Amino acid sequence: MKIKQSIFAIALAFSANSVQSTPITAPSLNIPGGSHVNAVWRAPTNQYYKVFVLVPRHATTANALYHVYPKGKRPHSTECTTTDFNYPCHEVAVNQALNQNMWVQLKVNNNPDTAWDFIGGKGYVTVASNALSSTENLGVAGLRFEPSYSLQFAAEWSRAIASVSAIKLAISECINDTAGDVAPCDSTSPSELEKYGITADAIATVSKWENYSVSIVPLTAAIQMVGNETLGGCTFQVQPIVAINTGSVTWQAKAIAATTGSVADCAKYVKYSIY
Repeated sequence: MKIKQSIFAIALAFSANSVQSTPITAPSLNIPGGSHVNAVWRAPTNQYYKVFVLVPRHATTANALYHVYPKGKRPHSTECTTTDFNYPCHEVAVNQALNQNMWVQLKVNNNPDTAWDFIGGKGYVTVASNALSSTENLGVAGLRFEPSYSLQFAAEWSRAIASVSAIKLAISECINDTAGDVAPCDSTSPSELEKYGITADAIATVSKWENYSVSIVPLTAAIQMVGNETLGGCTFQVQPIVAINTGSVTWQAKAIAATTGSVADCAKYVKYSIY
């Protein structure tokens, strides 16, 4: 038997703005252990979410097992394993007896940054009473999917940086051919990067289909990427660093602007970046 999700929407309407130390009054259910009843909450959209569950009054179980299926559940499977690449499952235990009338975050290794990359409408969280003894009550009141924008932005920027790999390669080859001089490698003109397969149309195509715009900075040959709100409103320059002795080229991502938040926040979204 499944409890319909609409029951829990009522609870969330009353308590979504509550904090853990504040008494909460919300519709709830106490389900006897061993009754083979489970509750299911589905993620609303594709997003990294932190997950918080509301433990109602009179819940008595010390080991409520919540199962998180960010991508949905493998058909006909009864296993919950984190090693299933396509259908990972994470089991998180909550001591409801010690957290009555409180919001509790589902965490892995007690890490407050725990968040999962959910598929909207397919990924879900569930809790069941069948493994509990008949003397225990499983409390069910509500669940909150809280977007984890930092992880979402990091994932988007990882894809964005990877998408300009061909441009980086072309600029690197050009710099090698000019004995380390970046100035002749800062445009898509026929005498510069077009010789290496990078045209203005190619850069325009990347900007058209992605959630950021791309340009090459004059004189430095840095690749500038201006992200929209799905990328945290950040602007990065991916800058070529030329070794003086060998002429080899490495690349450094640098956050240079932010329309929301701070440049320091933006730098956290790209591994090894600076600001």
